[in-house]
Amino acid sequence: MLAAAMIGLLQRRGFLAAAADATADAARAAIAAYQRWHGLLVTGEPDAPTVRSLAAQRMCGLPDAMEQTAEAAMAAKWPTLDLSWFVTNPGAFPGLDAQRVVDAFAWAWGQWASVCAIRPRQAANAASANVVISCAPIDGAMGVLAWSELADGTARAKSQRYDSQERWAAQSGPTPPANLIDLMRVACHETGHVLGIPHIAGGNLLQPTYDSRIWSPQAGDIREAQARYGPPVAVAPPPTPPAHPVGGIPWTITISGTGEIDGVSIPNFRVTKIQGRA
Repeated sequence: MLAAAMIGLLQRRGFLAAAADATADAARAAIAAYQRWHGLLVTGEPDAPTVRSLAAQRMCGLPDAMEQTAEAAMAAKWPTLDLSWFVTNPGAFPGLDAQRVVDAFAWAWGQWASVCAIRPRQAANAASANVVISCAPIDGAMGVLAWSELADGTARAKSQRYDSQERWAAQSGPTPPANLIDLMRVACHETGHVLGIPHIAGGNLLQPTYDSRIWSPQAGDIREAQARYGPPVAVAPPPTPPAHPVGGIPWTITISGTGEIDGVSIPNFRVTKIQGRA
């Protein structure tokens, strides 16, 4: 029989309905489902790789496997592409100043705007925001880092919370500071959730586990985002300036060796000197 701790983890990860249902056969089936979902060797046994995976740092409080039909998953989106967000207490993230926190969320939303057609902006206040972000206690350091409501097809404002008991840093890229949690990648992950994307397979930003090698939307994340909102809209480049500075007409100024203007030549115009000037 599996230990109670293992059964509890399988429940929290969404692979076992209730501890009371954890017969030996149900437990093996749950472990096999977990292994299959996470790309592990499917043995149905709590081997070392499975135990390590179950115990790994999770991005957020949502279960690994979220029961959704294909129709429900595609309905999990916003009814608009114009989305606003607001951080209610940016100064509450330990280790970060308020501006750095706001910049981290702007970066995270920008990552998604670069791969799908949403148009995010920072709201002026919480009352006018689609997504209201706060920092408050959740479960202590190195536990659940954050949680987010998922888009549900309505315009109802959604909430996100980030654990104020974590030690936060703000550095995207492959080498976040040791023993700190990178807000930029966690914010990017949670933004994917509030756009309606559940946890998906390993190797993606929306995988359940925190991975220092992944900090922005990957191929699977992008497919999910574009299925809901379409590809990013190309921005038209600025118009090309004329090849010549005066109405597109080539013109010439001739300067003598003493620095005086000897003449000005513009096609189809006659240019004469007046009071010693061209």
